[in-house]
Amino acid sequence: MRQAIGELVQEWSETADFRPRRLLVVFIDDLDRCSDENVLAVCEAVKVYLDVPGLAFVIGCDRSALAPNGLLRDLSPAASAFMEKIFQTSYRIPVADQQGVREYIDRCARAVGIDQLLDERLTTLLAERSARNPRRIKRLVNGFVLEATLNPMWEGFPPEAVVRTLLLQYFYPDFYRMMAGVPGPGAGDVIAEFRTYQQVRWLLRSPEPIPEAELARVNRFLLEHDLPEQTGAAGAETLGRLERQLPSGFPEMVTDQEFTSLIDGLVALPRSEELLRRLREGVELPAPVQPEPAPYLPSLSYGTTPAYGAAPQYGTASPYGVAPSYGAAQAARGVDARVDDAVLRGVRLLWVDDHPRNNEKLVNTFRAAGAVVRIAEDSQAADAALAVESPTVLLSDIARGANRREGLEHIGRLRSEGRYTGPVIFYAGRVTPERAALARELGAHLARGGAEVERLVLRAAEGELPPPV
Repeated sequence: MRQAIGELVQEWSETADFRPRRLLVVFIDDLDRCSDENVLAVCEAVKVYLDVPGLAFVIGCDRSALAPNGLLRDLSPAASAFMEKIFQTSYRIPVADQQGVREYIDRCARAVGIDQLLDERLTTLLAERSARNPRRIKRLVNGFVLEATLNPMWEGFPPEAVVRTLLLQYFYPDFYRMMAGVPGPGAGDVIAEFRTYQQVRWLLRSPEPIPEAELARVNRFLLEHDLPEQTGAAGAETLGRLERQLPSGFPEMVTDQEFTSLIDGLVALPRSEELLRRLREGVELPAPVQPEPAPYLPSLSYGTTPAYGAAPQYGTASPYGVAPSYGAAQAARGVDARVDDAVLRGVRLLWVDDHPRNNEKLVNTFRAAGAVVRIAEDSQAADAALAVESPTVLLSDIARGANRREGLEHIGRLRSEGRYTGPVIFYAGRVTPERAALARELGAHLARGGAEVERLVLRAAEGELPPPV
């Protein structure tokens, strides 16, 4: 076979007078995404033909993944020397600089007619949050156009509304989830809350006393978050206490100029209030663009999958970043790949929430997988259900009725009285440092999205739920 291919290549590469010689080049891309065995098999196959005249191989890969400490980290010295013989020269493709990425974004935007919608800050946001990945940038830009032209939700809104809304969803998904979440007690307008926090933060950080004209607004905001009023002096201590009551990402987002520009531009758009209202009504938007496939890794056991927020995406780690979900094929639907397994058959779930309609999709998913789900709309109904049967997992909201901590207080009573000691999952779109700390004290997990609820329920059903962190 080797001799036959060698003769064919030589015949093709040499012209009648043997000048000029032609070259047949074989490109092998993404070798680092293969398993160890396939990498070695490919290299062994290439080695057979390395001395065939007129035949060359170009291998595209992350070289570090092939090094002894990379994908093939367990190679013997002899095998490492073998790999070194395969690659006779190498060229490292330089990482695109900021200016090059911006020019590429402008070119893509011009090609689809949205170049006038991307100002300097939006371009910078798209470049940085996409990790300067050209394929991801192109997918995002194409996604804007498809969404604007195919989704009737955007009829009557300017194209800029599509761009800014989808950028929020792609790069700040936790904030978008709160912004477009189903309204309930204490839900409020998260954009108005964030913008007021911006102003209050500036006043509380100022070395000067808070002006009388601003003091009423500051105190109103503090009272809304169960904090005592200020007497006039600025207070870093008060700000620290306030930030424990606010969503966890607020202190980082308030210093993120791209984010604040994105929000300000969205609010300034015509009919922005109507846009936000329609988003809160549950309009379906496409799933965020997923990161590029990772290099090959052996399949993880269910107990070792990264926890929520552990794997940074889009090149950045962020407390308001993207939460990885199980199963890439299911990620677009936000459904766990394991949720249909028989592991939930016979599992008993007690879900305490005064707005049970908010959880209908998840409840139906669990029931379809074989779980028995009982609904309680208040603490008294939950106590009655617990008196009859102890569930495998108890799920609860946090704010209930006029009490913003009723869910936490109810679980606290159950724990202290020994009436329920099993796994507890708080499902809350609004996650604050105080809520997270109180949940940990109760030995409970705190989930902010449906995929995270599914993951935790499955782990609990398998008896593999780790302690909350």
